[in-house]
Amino acid sequence: MTGISGGDANDPSVLPMPASRENRLRARACYTAVMRVLAIDTSSEIGAVALVEDGALRASVQVRVQHQHGETLLPHVDRVLSLGGASIAGLDLLAVGLGPGSFTGVRIGVATVKGLALAHGTPMLGVRTSRVLARAASGEVRFVAIDAKKGEVFVAAYRADHDGTLEPLLEDLHGGPEEVAARLRAIARPPGPASIVGTAVSAHRATFEHHLAGVLLLPEVLAAPNAALLALEAVEAHRARGADDPSALVPIYVRGADAKLPV
Repeated sequence: MTGISGGDANDPSVLPMPASRENRLRARACYTAVMRVLAIDTSSEIGAVALVEDGALRASVQVRVQHQHGETLLPHVDRVLSLGGASIAGLDLLAVGLGPGSFTGVRIGVATVKGLALAHGTPMLGVRTSRVLARAASGEVRFVAIDAKKGEVFVAAYRADHDGTLEPLLEDLHGGPEEVAARLRAIARPPGPASIVGTAVSAHRATFEHHLAGVLLLPEVLAAPNAALLALEAVEAHRARGADDPSALVPIYVRGADAKLPV
């Protein structure tokens, strides 16, 4: 199992918050009945940007960009804002997917949203990629399996209550396909409505079919995070705990040295 090191003091995704902006950020972080949220996810090969207002989708872009998030993200942001008739200055919240997923992609997304938040004094909030994917899944138990490349998988598990609120059953972890599939099988017992979603479903379909009989393997169209669902997750988190401090927000890499499967 390989490990991925995290950021350091020179990491472009770790930016200091100017003291002069702190009071402005706190003032704008108060929840209001109507929120205009711009959500960005770059954790996969799909670049996803969405503008959501009061729970309704106003505009979105979701495009396979491979490894070109650095070149395409800001043009996509401009396009979505233009389509939605909005501006960065008029937003109530910026939301970003924190990973796990593509290490470079996540770093670009987090750094970009931090830059926008600090430049415009807009509150920001980070959301685990696995929560966004689980929100798109079905059943009471929702597994997330993200292809980590090199024959490895990031996994997480959630239980959805009657109104769709997600309770973590297994935080984001890292392991080989056989190892993580066996761990998920233990969570799936006793049998109940369950599904699994994410890029690893197609990459390791035979393994999941073998270990997770009775669990619905969701199609690839749901495998990339949906930015509109990311916005909804961010609004709910904002109601519960307010905005994040940009200077403290870092990507979720799920490094092998820090997150291992329990035995």
